[in-house]
Amino acid sequence: MLTHWENDLLRLFARIRFDGVGTIGHRELLQFYGAARYTVSLWRDFHTRWKEAAIDAGHEANINVPLLVGDTGGSKWSFIWANGIVATKDSRFKSVDDLATKRAAVDSTAPSMHA
Repeated sequence: MLTHWENDLLRLFARIRFDGVGTIGHRELLQFYGAARYTVSLWRDFHTRWKEAAIDAGHEANINVPLLVGDTGGSKWSFIWANGIVATKDSRFKSVDDLATKRAAVDSTAPSMHA
């Protein structure tokens, strides 16, 4: 990942930590990673960077609060990070941790998560 993309990703993480929410375009995130589609390895790296950034920002106590992501039906991913919010099998939002470990959940050229 190029340094300026990494800085943009860190700014996204900061927005999520400060506001509890953040968004990024589907194509923008793919461009950050130089990827053509969303894969487990992309989400794994994203999740690892999220946790590292949280620790660097002094949020170790909240490291196990799940970061959720949902396709808002447009061209953006929406992220939510707050205590007490959980994803279920049928929810529109999914845990980034789950996406980083379950191949079937994200191996697709389409970014939709509505299935």
